[in-house]
Amino acid sequence: MFSKFKKTLNKNLPSEYLEHLENFKLTNEHLVTLGKHPRSLFSFFDEQGYYISTVVTKDVKFSYNIHNLYDADDDAWDTRDEADEQAVLKCASILEEKL
Repeated sequence: MFSKFKKTLNKNLPSEYLEHLENFKLTNEHLVTLGKHPRSLFSFFDEQGYYISTVVTKDVKFSYNIHNLYDADDDAWDTRDEADEQAVLKCASILEEKL
């Protein structure tokens, strides 16, 4: 199932990250919403010990932090979805470095 679904995923996700996803116990619930809603992966990363928070800046833009690992204080996006996507990509790269 995952190989067929992989074709529909956001093209911004690194292929190495997708391979790592196969090694984790990714549930069908994660897969169903992954392509449309990056936020759906927050629970997956919680299970790995990476806690993502989306924050609103003073200028009413959106940023994120990964608890005790990374703050995107200098970066902000117009929408929460954009910030969530960047958070997932950053969290994926941190996870890749650990693996």
